[in-house]
Amino acid sequence: MAGTNAHTNTNTATNNNTTTTTNTNAMKFITIFTVALTALGLAQAPEPLPDEAQKVLKLFVGKCDATVDGSPDLKGTVHGIPTLGGRFVRDEFVLKGGDGTVVLEVTSMITYDTAKKLYRMSSFYSNGEAIETEGPWNDATRTLTTTSHDKAKQQTTTWTSTFSAEGAETWKLITKDKDGKVVQEVSGKSTARK
Repeated sequence: MAGTNAHTNTNTATNNNTTTTTNTNAMKFITIFTVALTALGLAQAPEPLPDEAQKVLKLFVGKCDATVDGSPDLKGTVHGIPTLGGRFVRDEFVLKGGDGTVVLEVTSMITYDTAKKLYRMSSFYSNGEAIETEGPWNDATRTLTTTSHDKAKQQTTTWTSTFSAEGAETWKLITKDKDGKVVQEVSGKSTARK
């Protein structure tokens, strides 16, 4: 019997050591994770968005119907949803042809960068394209203009959104090559649903 008790005591000691090791490793991970977040500034409360930035982001919130200039058969829907504590707007755009077939889908994330004092927009297209733009808001013209430079393609893309006092958005996307020649240009209007 003495051998059995010794074996049981050894297992208990081993289990206690395993539990202690597991707890120690978990505490090390939590400590390292917390230090890393603090070093990156992620554990601190974010700088609040300025009132002006909040007003601009709210212009993109809601459900709209969209039309494309020069293409009366194309109809779109836009749905802007505040997300991530209201610091971003997720904008879902679906464009359909006259027969109801989806021609293009775009998901964009729009935010205000408090460090750069600029708005940023990351857009992901159903055709595989992804464009990241940034730029200022012009309060006098009620226009957000963001720009992207694609070094590989040697192209510049500019997105403008101008809002009427009633909230209708006139938008335009224009891409130019390194010589300033227009490669792509699309414009239209988004009107809030009533």
